[in-house]
Amino acid sequence: MRKYIAKGTCTVEHSQLQLYSEVSCRYWGVFWIDASTIDTIQRCFAQIALVLQVDKDIDSVRRVLVNAPQPWLLIFDNADDPNLPLTLYFPAGDRGDIVITSRNPECRQYNTVGSQEIGRMSYDDAEALLSKTAYVNIAPSDSLKKEARKVVEALGCLALAVAQAGAYIRETLCSLEQYLQLYQRRQEELMGYFPKHTGTDYRYTVYTTWQVSLDMIESMHDATSNYALELLKLLCFYHHDQIPVIMFYNVWHNSKEDQTAPGSSIWPKSTSDFLDYRQSVQESAILLASFSLITRDSDISLSLHPLVHDWCQDRMSEVEQQSNCGRAISLLARSVTWRFDNEDFTFRRSLVSHVLACLRVYDPTSKDFDDPVTREWLKMALVLGENGLTRDALQLTERVVELRKSNLGENHPDTLTSMHNLAIRYSEAGRRAEALQLTEQVVEFSKSKLGEDHPDTLASMHNLANRYSEAGRRAEALQLTEQVVKLRKSKLGEDHPDTLASMHNLAIWYSEAGRRAEALQLTEQVVELRKSKLGEDHPDTLTSMNSLAIRYSEAGRRAEALQLTEQVVELSNSKLGEDHPDTLRSMKLLAYIAERKNGRSRFLGSGNGFVDKVNKH
Repeated sequence: MRKYIAKGTCTVEHSQLQLYSEVSCRYWGVFWIDASTIDTIQRCFAQIALVLQVDKDIDSVRRVLVNAPQPWLLIFDNADDPNLPLTLYFPAGDRGDIVITSRNPECRQYNTVGSQEIGRMSYDDAEALLSKTAYVNIAPSDSLKKEARKVVEALGCLALAVAQAGAYIRETLCSLEQYLQLYQRRQEELMGYFPKHTGTDYRYTVYTTWQVSLDMIESMHDATSNYALELLKLLCFYHHDQIPVIMFYNVWHNSKEDQTAPGSSIWPKSTSDFLDYRQSVQESAILLASFSLITRDSDISLSLHPLVHDWCQDRMSEVEQQSNCGRAISLLARSVTWRFDNEDFTFRRSLVSHVLACLRVYDPTSKDFDDPVTREWLKMALVLGENGLTRDALQLTERVVELRKSNLGENHPDTLTSMHNLAIRYSEAGRRAEALQLTEQVVEFSKSKLGEDHPDTLASMHNLANRYSEAGRRAEALQLTEQVVKLRKSKLGEDHPDTLASMHNLAIWYSEAGRRAEALQLTEQVVELRKSKLGEDHPDTLTSMNSLAIRYSEAGRRAEALQLTEQVVELSNSKLGEDHPDTLRSMKLLAYIAERKNGRSRFLGSGNGFVDKVNKH
């Protein structure tokens, strides 16, 4: 397999312009992968899997490419992170070619047929790009071509700068000569400013074109332009790719459900009609996109070029960065709820890369107490924790507990809630003794402060039973869970998600106590109720279906166990992704059950603590 490295600061635009025209007829398929993070790589492979009509996992895609009868091209774009193990994603064999675009010179290690520094276009190509973006279908006159040559010379024939200039000329209807005067004036100002990132002529050239566009938006002096400028200040702190637009809409809905919640921090909370609010969001995004500062995927997501992303942060002072990143975190957190329906899990998964991007700039451990802010940190911890990023979630939750204890008191309801969450994080991190001790403390305080049948107290008792089981105190776990099930049925109803969580766990404790007929009957009941209440592909339903497969296996009904686990793996892959901890757990369970069905496995059951997953809430 041939691997070619395109290194430079404008690799995306220039390489796209060249590759689209040159390779479309040479390859059976051309597949583009955003290689900026592991998460974006996996998302792109999932999209390729849809096109190829195979399972949404990387190995399935690689197998198709390895066995393809015709040549293909795989492009890893924006591979700037030196810690990303790109070789894990390369298909084997010699059926296709790989191109890697990067601003990181270390990427040259992957090449087998060469590498090239990409920076400047030819004058003719640059003039053609300027004409195409500025005048669309109008053929330029000879005089315009002369003016265009002066502009592209000033821009260094850099693709991104030329495209940006064309967008400005198209939107403002200024002449090429007027644009050149504006550009030269702004470049003199910008040359006195040195960005934090590596300084190059390329950056100054492109930064100037963006600044000219930004000046134009600022000069409009209307509500939409003001909202657009504020939006850009926040977008640059999320990951640059696929920022979900629904995040902004969720903020509006959540603020209407909770009148004490603040607004979006960009658009006024007083906007009482959602259609008006959505139109404000869309108009702000459309304005930024019209100047090529962002790109829009309909009303689904917004993206920034990595250099635009860097520039937006570079132009801020350290104080402004911390302030605007805090606002970005606040907006993201307000879009998140503590609900656990299917769409909630899907939405929170889409936020993972954006939470991590914010935390690279904003350090919560250095902040003083502000209770609304600590609530936001707990929501970020929820996003990270339920998607397998335990260490990051634990660090955030520990800081919240520390601040709340010192400012609100140890037995304040908010402190108890954060301690409850911290105990769960400790358990996930394998710190089980600390988890048990902290949960016992929370239960004691909650009973005293809230009463035994308060939903928060019952949640802590539910988790204390889990901690007892982890410590091998299974009789106590069973007894306490029976008590919680009885109280939750009385207080919340049999089909309430919290009641079903406790019933799920009780079935596990029955199995461990040798009461397998009761365990099977109760698990079947939970699966039926969860399918009806939550839907078949809800993560909690999938967890109970896994447990039911184990119960079937214990009862010798191995064909049913295998069939059910195969269904769970398929649903989990589709809903959560192949790399999610629950999907991996289901795949391991499938392997165990398949081996046992074939008589090769000596042991399978809830007692191994790895296969049968308890519910945390």
